Amino acid sequence: MLTKAEGEFGNMPIAALDDRRVKRDFLVWREKIARGSGNREADKRLSAISVMLSWASDRGNITTNYLKGFKAALSHRPFGDHLAARTPR
Repeated sequence: MLTKAEGEFGNMPIAALDDRRVKRDFLVWREKIARGSGNREADKRLSAISVMLSWASDRGNITTNYLKGFKAALSHRPFGDHLAARTPR
């Protein structure tokens, strides 16, 4: 999942990750992915980045994970709810 973000963020300086404005950059990218590949794919990619940032924060490489706790576009739906609309009755 992280390799899919590498083209967009691979050259980003580590210091930029400590600037709270970086969250906007990640969310704009997430919206671009959602338009092309759907919300679920965009959320999975952003979640992978958030896990990486938490790892870096836990080890002192960055001070804060500004994506921690981001709200996934589909998180408000109960599991399987989106499938119910497709199920023949």
